[in-house]
Amino acid sequence: MGFFDSIGSFFTKTIPQTAKKVVKGVKRGAGKAIKGLKKAGKVLASEVKGLANPEAWKQGVIKAGKMLQAPAKAVAKFDKKHGLGQYMGDFAGLSPLSLATSIATAPISGAGYLTQMTADKKLQNKLKSGNADAIMDTAFSALSLLPAGAVGGVAKGIGKGGRALAKAGRKLGSALKKVKK
Repeated sequence: MGFFDSIGSFFTKTIPQTAKKVVKGVKRGAGKAIKGLKKAGKVLASEVKGLANPEAWKQGVIKAGKMLQAPAKAVAKFDKKHGLGQYMGDFAGLSPLSLATSIATAPISGAGYLTQMTADKKLQNKLKSGNADAIMDTAFSALSLLPAGAVGGVAKGIGKGGRALAKAGRKLGSALKKVKK
């Protein structure tokens, strides 16, 4: 076979075979893509229908609130099983790891608790019934959202008011003593 024969066989045999393989591959890929798009369309349509359901939104809000609280709960659970908390018994929440995590994640966990409270009827009923744990959790979660400076400013104001009240009380007492004499 000569040089031109091999070139001729290349154009008559190799290119058509390669082209057929490419066409088959494109058809398969396009078929899979079309099936995937149809399936995605069906899933998207069902999700859009779910958006109109208020119960789905309620469950989503509850789940989002629980997810915001999850990091602190996970660290506390780990510390109670494997960390210093396992030796502290009922006071495991005061272990350095649990305490530091609670302080660091307080704003996130507080927002999560309040988010969960907006949709969870069980938590709302506990709060309405006067459950002490629910009241404390709600109060502390709201408190965790305040900036530290605001809490300090309020405490400072209460302290100044107390001192002013004590000073006024002393003046009133001394004035009463003078009146008695």
